[in-house]
Amino acid sequence: MKQSKKKEPVVYCGPNIPHVAHSFTTYDEVPETLSSLSAKCPGISSLIVPLSKMAETRQALKTPGTWESILYKHIQKLVQGGI
Repeated sequence: MKQSKKKEPVVYCGPNIPHVAHSFTTYDEVPETLSSLSAKCPGISSLIVPLSKMAETRQALKTPGTWESILYKHIQKLVQGGI
């Protein structure tokens, strides 16, 4: 019998989004509210990373000019504007 491979948990590494997601929250499955918002703002899905990539992503967020840092700031502005 073939064993199913368990999916790796993911971490949302973007800014807090009220009533949707908190920074660095780990999920076994991406919640519907976060998934539907990422369909409207594709940058959000780029900041949902496998747990094994969290340390690398956090470092990139701290480094000015990286794609992750730019996305974070862009999403933060959208949240402040009330996405």
